[in-house]
Amino acid sequence: MILTTNFDRLIETALTEAGVSHDVVATDDDLVGVGPIGHVPCVVKLHGDYRDSRIRNTEEELAEYSDPFKGLLDRVLDEYGLIICGWSATWDRALRSAIKRSSRRYSAWWVDIRPLGSDAAALASARKALVIENMDADGFFGSLASKVAALTEADRPHPISVTTAIAELKHLLPDPAHRIRVHDLVCGEAHRLRSVCNDPTEFPLNPTFGKKIMETRVGAYEGQTELLEALFAIGCAWATDPRPFTEALKITADISRMAGGNASLLYLRRYPALRCLYAGGIAAVYHQRWDTLRALTLDATAPASDSPALHGPPLPMAAALDYWSIFQTRETAQLLPGQAGHHIPVSNYLLGSLREPLRSTIPVDDDYEAAFDRFEYMIGLIIEDARSQQPDDIWSHAPVGNFNRNRVSTTLTPPLWDRIRTEAEQAGSDWGPIQAGIFGGSIERFATAEQTYRRHVLETMQTRSRR
Repeated sequence: MILTTNFDRLIETALTEAGVSHDVVATDDDLVGVGPIGHVPCVVKLHGDYRDSRIRNTEEELAEYSDPFKGLLDRVLDEYGLIICGWSATWDRALRSAIKRSSRRYSAWWVDIRPLGSDAAALASARKALVIENMDADGFFGSLASKVAALTEADRPHPISVTTAIAELKHLLPDPAHRIRVHDLVCGEAHRLRSVCNDPTEFPLNPTFGKKIMETRVGAYEGQTELLEALFAIGCAWATDPRPFTEALKITADISRMAGGNASLLYLRRYPALRCLYAGGIAAVYHQRWDTLRALTLDATAPASDSPALHGPPLPMAAALDYWSIFQTRETAQLLPGQAGHHIPVSNYLLGSLREPLRSTIPVDDDYEAAFDRFEYMIGLIIEDARSQQPDDIWSHAPVGNFNRNRVSTTLTPPLWDRIRTEAEQAGSDWGPIQAGIFGGSIERFATAEQTYRRHVLETMQTRSRR
């Protein structure tokens, strides 16, 4: 519904040129034949049309509307939210009265390029409108259209759906009797996510790959993954039984092996699983749920994604979801939003984009960054250890994350790798990860993996510094 005080036909002309079928109501006569409100876009010309002599223009004419127009206004203002743009509210007494007497069931916004005058400010206050000043119509509606398009493209679940699912999981987790319901909630969402992400009509695999398709596809995957990664962030922090999350991760990583198409898009299908692994792993590390970290990274398995058309041997999930097996090259990863020219694009992007899903689990930003870094370093150690147990050197070294982004931390305090080694050496076989069975429950295997990965980290950092 578009309500306008203008006499001209610019709005109707614009709608026609855009191919939008619409009704126009400018007089009481028009109201008789108008279609059902809400079914057809409608332009309501409150002050009439310049081609009709019944226009309302004087102060007296603007003081009162006819009963049919009052009825229409009352219904529209009761059943719709309201965006007011560029209206002084000074002369239109009847319209002011209609807005004042309307219900406040839906939100209102008031946009103006200048500060609101006294009449407008008073009406905005009475209507509880959110006032947006110093913004013109082009800027506001252009931004609104862009955000709506992005939400539509990403097809994110409604915030209430996410909030409700989180609340349900929190309610179920404390009682072991609800373990089946926890499994059904988490794995049911994983099955939905896998079905959507493997649907070639939703996510075609043949488009020419480039920056635009990367940003669009990543945004769409993130929209679909939002609910499940939120469940991982909560569940992997508090669940005493990690099996539902291990199973859900396996389901999400189970991409169709018979698909064909652009190789970059085939690899990218594991991106939702990567986000769930990170959300759950970061939460587990922060809350020291080492058994959950072991379950996510080692107990869960999946074939390597480097040969998406072939069946391969199962790998521990830590190795199967090595992010370079999903993004393949640094040049490809630098197509992620905001990562052009970044040396560690995937790690840097995940650090930023996973902050909100983990905010309720890790409220303090510094604690979140520390947990993120520790998780990335731990998963590197886990991959190196698992790699050392293979008879053939079939995996590449673990990726090196962004845990050295703050160079001060390596000069004024011990770097992360020194702190983790010191913790393990001091605790020995009582160290939490060893107790949970990571590194085969062997402090000696940890020491071997730590030495190998540390050398790889330092070599990688030297290479980065020369770029």
